[in-house]
Amino acid sequence: ISDNGKKAITDACKYYNVKYIEYADKSQLGKFTGSEERAVVSVNDRGFADTILKKYAESLIRKE
Repeated sequence: ISDNGKKAITDACKYYNVKYIEYADKSQLGKFTGSEERAVVSVNDRGFADTILKKYAESLIRKE
């Protein structure tokens, strides 16, 4: 995603107090979601989103 596109998304997340993470590249993100390349994915199910955030945090701890 372009720098301007990234800024627009992160600014909107901050404005609306929406959690976000930056993870993978477009081809990996598309593969994870079962589609072509994707620059952004929205997870609207609270439980699923919380699980993703938890797993992401755990992966960062393991890298340390």
